[in-house]
Amino acid sequence: MILLTNIIKKIDNKKYSNNSQNVDVEDVKLDEMDSSIHGGAPSVAETGNIITSYVKNKLNRDVHKDLKTNKTVGNIHKNLKRHDARTEEFFNSIQIFTACVDSFSHGSNDVSNAMGPFAAAWIAYNRGKVTKSADIDSGTMMCILALGGVGMILGLSTYGYKIMNTMGTKLTAITPVRGSCIELGAAMVVIYGSGQGWPISTTHSQIGATVAVGLFEGTSGVNWKLFAKTCFGWIFTLVFVGCSTAILVGPSPEPLKGEYCS
Repeated sequence: MILLTNIIKKIDNKKYSNNSQNVDVEDVKLDEMDSSIHGGAPSVAETGNIITSYVKNKLNRDVHKDLKTNKTVGNIHKNLKRHDARTEEFFNSIQIFTACVDSFSHGSNDVSNAMGPFAAAWIAYNRGKVTKSADIDSGTMMCILALGGVGMILGLSTYGYKIMNTMGTKLTAITPVRGSCIELGAAMVVIYGSGQGWPISTTHSQIGATVAVGLFEGTSGVNWKLFAKTCFGWIFTLVFVGCSTAILVGPSPEPLKGEYCS
């Protein structure tokens, strides 16, 4: 716990020194709290306060700040053709439902993809050897999936604001009506893919749906520079992860055959 606290303090202090012109009020408060701790390891109470402030800082991020600071994003939202106010208000409730459906689709696909290797590692650890059989009792599997759900919640709570800002503000303008269509369309595709056993990315589906909705405003309704950067990121990460994983797996032993993979 002390190590985690010290790491958080170093990260926040570094962020403050590198971004002194654009630092948020929450960051200043957190740094002031950190500076009040003099010498030695922090107490349990101080540790709890630092971690609590760090989490609150992440939760209170403004995901719409680019509307004022980014000219391209500002123009996209300024030129948005809005529906009747009563229609948008009605879809506020509809979007809660579509968000739940979208979360279900995310859990049925991406979380399962992420926890699959973890489940395999757990089987190897539990049995003391690597086997070709992947049998695992339902109780253990539920615990593994629950762990994945907890990780998803923590990730959303702390660093989710970055993707919220990218997809919900910078890529195109989204209203309750448009958001409901995006979420429901992407969820239907992902749920169908999960039923067929296809490991479909919810991110790809969401981006495609978001761009399609933005095109209803014409080509000026989409931040094409950001979209191109996103597509490049998909290609780059695919190649980078493949190469890095090959480097890690290559010299690893293969217990079932008594030899090395390479």
